[in-house]
Amino acid sequence: MHAGHRPDSRDERAVRPANGTRALALLAILTAAGSCASATADEAVRPGRSVTLHGQALSVHLAAGTTHPTGPLLVYATGDGGWPGDEALFDRMRPWGYPMAGFSSADYVGQIDGPGHVIEPGPLAADMGAILDDAIRGLGLARGTPVVLVGFSRGSGLSIAAATDARLRARLRGILAVALTGEEEYVAERAVGAA
Repeated sequence: MHAGHRPDSRDERAVRPANGTRALALLAILTAAGSCASATADEAVRPGRSVTLHGQALSVHLAAGTTHPTGPLLVYATGDGGWPGDEALFDRMRPWGYPMAGFSSADYVGQIDGPGHVIEPGPLAADMGAILDDAIRGLGLARGTPVVLVGFSRGSGLSIAAATDARLRARLRGILAVALTGEEEYVAERAVGAA
């Protein structure tokens, strides 16, 4: 191209970024924006709380909402890497500005004392409900605050299995399952047609 020449959509010599390049540029912009917002989000993080489930304490980490302080509440369940380990997704979501709670799925499944080290969906949903209730209280949210369950790997399976319970499902606005596996061996399967 010579000086002063502006490529247009009809110019075969025009250099256009590939879709992948555009996606990388967008990701870089979003990451930079998230980094700028994280200082505000860091200030809003509250120390972990403990919820007693099955006679044992489960640590729940809280972050207040910044740009969406009234919700919905995002509840993050890690993969087998636990906390610390799989908290990176929690950290990546904090700049979104929603109130958040997170817990270690590895610690949770370590507390399951049922036959064969599995739990039924109903008790799993009740445990998840206890985590939601404690997070809502700890963050000072309204009692009916809608919830989005966010799970990574093992946490995805636990979130989906818990949401099969109608009482918990009524409280949910949605589920985000990241790296969902084909099975969840710590949750007993329901018989076909069971409610």
